[in-house]
Amino acid sequence: TGEIKSYLKENKFLNVYSTKEKTKEDAKLAITNYQMIRSNKEYSLLDIHIKTGRKHQIRVHLSDLGHPIVGDERYARDKTKIQLALHAYFLAFPHPKTKRKMEFETKLPERLAVILSEAPVDQAAVGRSVIWHRSVGLAKNLEILRA
Repeated sequence: TGEIKSYLKENKFLNVYSTKEKTKEDAKLAITNYQMIRSNKEYSLLDIHIKTGRKHQIRVHLSDLGHPIVGDERYARDKTKIQLALHAYFLAFPHPKTKRKMEFETKLPERLAVILSEAPVDQAAVGRSVIWHRSVGLAKNLEILRA
């Protein structure tokens, strides 16, 4: 379990990077919370909640920790040829006309479970709460970050 907080800025090559201080006028605060669901020798499956919705926020923040998303060629230079292992499993937003809360939830894709080389993840373990966006992602092993 942890929280990553930094300011994100995009450079002229359209890459996003983070800084701890708001040094540039257009740098935007980004906050990401994560919790490890399970891990094996190489990878950790994370439940990720973004409190802010910045471009490439999850990818940049996990890369900053030194545990990038598996298959992320842009922020991890990962050449494994595995599809980006990031999946939004819960989204909610107000309907544009009725303002009623719309919720959408999906199961963990089998491709992520296969990368972990384990049985499919128990969906109950992923944790569900009434928030606006939650994702799961496979990161290079976070075992060293366990408290």
